[in-house]
Amino acid sequence: MDILNRIETMQKDHEPSQLSDDIEIFQNNHIYMIMNRSARSIYSTRVVYAHEDESYNADMIFKEAKDFFKYKKYSWYVTLPRDEVIYNMLLTKGWQVHDTYEGRYLPLKEKKSYDHMQIIEVEADSIEADLLGNVVAEVWGVKDQKRVIEAKNKYNEYLKAPDRRGGYVLAYHDGIAVGYATYRLSDCSEYLYLSGTGVIESYRKKGVYKNLLNYRLNKGFELKASYAIAQARKGHSSPILEKYGFSKMGEFKHLIMDFK
Repeated sequence: MDILNRIETMQKDHEPSQLSDDIEIFQNNHIYMIMNRSARSIYSTRVVYAHEDESYNADMIFKEAKDFFKYKKYSWYVTLPRDEVIYNMLLTKGWQVHDTYEGRYLPLKEKKSYDHMQIIEVEADSIEADLLGNVVAEVWGVKDQKRVIEAKNKYNEYLKAPDRRGGYVLAYHDGIAVGYATYRLSDCSEYLYLSGTGVIESYRKKGVYKNLLNYRLNKGFELKASYAIAQARKGHSSPILEKYGFSKMGEFKHLIMDFK
């Protein structure tokens, strides 16, 4: 599998324990879709990718999606430039670009330096696991304590999963937890997925992001992964990864629609 395909399929390469009974998946050689029956967000119910060719054109793909999701709202990811036809079709049908991500990859050839005193790997049912939920909430402006508690429970469940291939990392600055990051090894062990990073706004531009990044790159190197890859948000994390040597591979448009 080439790097672009692997970056594209990051969203579907999860451990079996993470696929709850509420999740339904449809896939064939051209399309992969996830429906989360219990989720309210359209971001949890989505088309991960869809590729058209002479035997399976854009209209057929669109009908497949409508038949699968029925009346449930969903979003759609499109890989460019490969799926330009599907992208243009969606735009003509009223879909709008919600966000743009750039594929980024870096060969893992050597260890990186980072401040060992400022990075902690999160363990299940630990103080760090509790702090992780608080940091994530502050980074993303989540005020609802019910949602924060639900997230903390989800983190602990993942950390206890016997088949987990990833983890969470906390970053400290002057003894205060100020940033977090996640990582996950691919099913083939060749790729390290960088699937999320955040730093509290008042602690940005202090080397926290670099510490979180280099810790995970070293983790991938130790696990003998060949590449670190990410779908990085354009204008946000993508230029930061470019600064640290990541090359670009493809662009991913996240589209949404005002379903009526």
